Amino acid sequence: YETLQRLGLTPQVKFTGEIHPKDLFREVSILADPSFSSVSPSAVLQAYLHGVPCVLSYSAWSEMFTASMKAFPDDPKGWAEKLITLLTDREEYETTGIISVKK
Repeated sequence: YETLQRLGLTPQVKFTGEIHPKDLFREVSILADPSFSSVSPSAVLQAYLHGVPCVLSYSAWSEMFTASMKAFPDDPKGWAEKLITLLTDREEYETTGIISVKK
């Protein structure tokens, strides 16, 4: 929390504790998952079900999500570019948020 205060980010970050996904995803604009390896894509699946656009790390399971943007976990500039695109380009935001999962 102190780091967020020092960076001036406390107005943008909420510590909610436990929250039901349907309530959470009503307020989420974008899901970013920059992990090097994820055990389960359940947060991504829930985001997709609620129409939330996702930016995912390249991984074996992320290829299932064809409408998501992908970035390498160790490329902060790439992540920033993808997130800025989703925040500033309405058409890209809407098409990235479409549920599209390979079978």
